[in-house]
Amino acid sequence: MSWKLVAVAAAVAATAAAVAARNGMTTVGTAPPAHHVRITVTPRTVAPYGSAEIEVGGLPDATSVEVRLEGASSIFGTRLPWIALHRQHEGNWSAHLPQPVLPGIYPIELRTQPTVAVTVTEVAYLRVYWDGTETHPLFSTPEQVAAWWVRHVAGGTLGAVRRWPGQAIDHRLASLNQLLVVAYNPPGEPSPSERLGVWITAVREGYGGEWRLLEAAVTPP
Repeated sequence: MSWKLVAVAAAVAATAAAVAARNGMTTVGTAPPAHHVRITVTPRTVAPYGSAEIEVGGLPDATSVEVRLEGASSIFGTRLPWIALHRQHEGNWSAHLPQPVLPGIYPIELRTQPTVAVTVTEVAYLRVYWDGTETHPLFSTPEQVAAWWVRHVAGGTLGAVRRWPGQAIDHRLASLNQLLVVAYNPPGEPSPSERLGVWITAVREGYGGEWRLLEAAVTPP
């Protein structure tokens, strides 16, 4: 069970206990207090095929801790598996993260044995970015990212833009990594017959964050 599901279950149980207490009732078998877990990824951002390390703290009672990069693909096109972390000291666990084959942003899922209720202050991510990605401006939507690329990088005029599904090997979350196919007119060529095409991948800076350019290519990634 991932920390997301564990956290929800703990919240439901805590709410039930609070209601029972207000009504003078005694609860039996309520969930134990949640563990406050710290997840640290170092470095925060790596280049494609770069290496990062993860450290998870606050789980002194766990006998096994595993993490997974949600939506990450292996070189075989399959989803990267769960990996086991190594116990360090005082409830800390660590490991080297596997390398996704595609650039993007990947939330980190956590599970433990035995299953324990956890609270995480914020979602942890591994960012796999090309050099310079974090200098690109941020926008509210992926379509605005595409329009910016056409206007400021290609110097052209946007003709059409459409969200596009990834290939079978691409398991990246569309809510964080969005592929678009774009038609545009190059400078000085206003006719629709002169339009060019490009594939734009926009990346979101976390859930609820804004979007920026990840990469542009003449073929789909």
